[in-house]
Amino acid sequence: MIHRAVIGACMVTGVLLAAAAGCDAPEYAHTGEREGRYGYPVELRYETPDGWTIHATLSLSPRARRPLLIDIHMLQADRTYYPVRRETLEFCSVLVIDMRGHGDSLSYRGQTRSWETNEGNMYWGSFDDIRGGIRSVEKDHGAWVDTGKIFLEGNSYSCVLILQYFLAHPEGVRGLILMSPGDSYGQSVTQAYSTLLSSASPAPVFQVCSTGDYYCNNPVAVMENIWRTRMAAGASGALPLMKFVMEEGRVHGTHFLYTHRHRYPGTIIAWMKRVLGEPD
Repeated sequence: MIHRAVIGACMVTGVLLAAAAGCDAPEYAHTGEREGRYGYPVELRYETPDGWTIHATLSLSPRARRPLLIDIHMLQADRTYYPVRRETLEFCSVLVIDMRGHGDSLSYRGQTRSWETNEGNMYWGSFDDIRGGIRSVEKDHGAWVDTGKIFLEGNSYSCVLILQYFLAHPEGVRGLILMSPGDSYGQSVTQAYSTLLSSASPAPVFQVCSTGDYYCNNPVAVMENIWRTRMAAGASGALPLMKFVMEEGRVHGTHFLYTHRHRYPGTIIAWMKRVLGEPD
């Protein structure tokens, strides 16, 4: 994990860049009122059915009816680890969630709980953290954000989670982004990916890893081989939209967004446009 001080500084820089671009705030079509929050994070707070209080940050695109990118971290990481870039907001709105037991989401039925205690349905219950975030955006910003076009982005330990989330709740999810995917919480990422490929309507998946990252490079190689075998049997549906990227070095997770700024998030945005059939 990147040192919190470094991350904090980068996050502030990202927010200031977005704020500088936010002179023309979006307008809601149904009211004609200016939202006035483009470039300024909107804080969301909502309750899950099993008693967690979840905190999230929504950064709005200046463009109406754009897709929603949802970024998810687990294992110590929180919202400060994810930089919301100006070029990303020009394409879509971004929701970054502090999953249960992480960051500010430490309240479970009035008591403090962290991911280290592994209490309160920590893993599988996280599905409700994502669903609650989508509902919160729909409720307060549904006239501006297109929640029928959702991309889920997992980082390291959360990659398995978003694969399994899609298998359980595919509604509105148009694609998955796996940054340094590997096994976590006793769950196999290769098995989850194989199950996704065998599902009735698999979502396209973008995967990136680095050659020196031994947590993810073997699982990514296995998943790519599984995909190539399926492609050889017939390239149809989401299969041609699958993408695998192996970078040099030992970069991990959101580090790609800091150390490879000449390619990320631009490479991911180009892929999302391709998935949606939009011109690059």
